[in-house]
Amino acid sequence: MNIYIRSQETDLFKYLSDESTAFLMKEAVSQTVSARECVFHHGTRPEYIVILVSGELEIVSPAGRIIGYVHPGEISGEACFTDGTASLYTLRAYYDSLILKISFATLEKFMSATPENGARIQAALNDSLCLKIIHVTHIREEHA
Repeated sequence: MNIYIRSQETDLFKYLSDESTAFLMKEAVSQTVSARECVFHHGTRPEYIVILVSGELEIVSPAGRIIGYVHPGEISGEACFTDGTASLYTLRAYYDSLILKISFATLEKFMSATPENGARIQAALNDSLCLKIIHVTHIREEHA
């Protein structure tokens, strides 16, 4: 697979060496998701992190309201990986999209291989979560 996401601000690989990135890319599964197709549902725990390569994904609340979007290079599923709980939202394709899925098992194995691997992946996941919190806070302030 020659999909190599490197430059996006929120990408999972931004703190990794080229060698580490190549290892995770070999383990990644690419999938084309059709418009309106769900990647994972609210209340379920996905077994993978999603990286959007192209297209756009929408984050949908349990009430069916679109509360955000995932853009190319961004990740989703990181909260489920970090805290082990079910998803608080449904993730679905806004239009035809290409995603990469990296299993939680692969990430856990990679992170446990060296403390540096663990710290670098955790930093990227934390960055992604913080950006989502900022976005949700901004939405609430706009509608207050």
